Amino acid sequence: MTPWLRILLLWFALLPVCIIQAQSDESRWAINYTTNILASPVPARHSASMPNKGDFGGFSVMGEYSFAEKWTAELGYFLTEVHYNRQVRTMEGLQGGVKRYFLNERIFFQPYLAARGQVNWRRRFEQVGERMNASYTAEHRYRNPLLSFAPGVGADIYLFSSVAFTIRYDFMMGIDSRTTIEGRTQDSPSFYYHDKGMYHQLGLGVKVTFPFRFSEQDGESLLYLLLDMLFWN
Repeated sequence: MTPWLRILLLWFALLPVCIIQAQSDESRWAINYTTNILASPVPARHSASMPNKGDFGGFSVMGEYSFAEKWTAELGYFLTEVHYNRQVRTMEGLQGGVKRYFLNERIFFQPYLAARGQVNWRRRFEQVGERMNASYTAEHRYRNPLLSFAPGVGADIYLFSSVAFTIRYDFMMGIDSRTTIEGRTQDSPSFYYHDKGMYHQLGLGVKVTFPFRFSEQDGESLLYLLLDMLFWN
């Protein structure tokens, strides 16, 4: 099943709940799309010559519902890619959690603390051999977690009444997860890298809240933005 088909099936499952909740004037729910700009592994042991890098990859699509004052629940789909040299460890599945806001909802800047859990349905064990040249080889062994947990911090920055730019950091911790990479030249280790499935994740995204509102002030802001784009030198 492709990732986009999984997303479509998930949102068909959530759609009746969203429609019911949106019928109440007091309800407030949202859709949030986030792309990862950083997924950097935390090494447990490594040699100085290890060429790993904290490249980025993956995204998430989340549904959110405000179930109490300043509290929001979230549920959705994620795809994460953690890059090691020229190899990639990929995780995919469902994630859910809660967010705690602190400021009055009328303020455009809304910081929060968060906690999140993930269920990974991708392959748990991967082993890849890579030959760099005639005398140099590298072996990558990955054990992906079935379950992961993460504390997080972030902010929603409202550009309009119902549209926000989002930024979020999570410290991801996979249960029973690890990575081992060893490079050898003529049967002698030349570099090594080990981690325990923990990584820093930073994402940027867009959030649309419902019931959707577009005020006169939003219209003025949009007009100024368009004029600025048209006549900017």
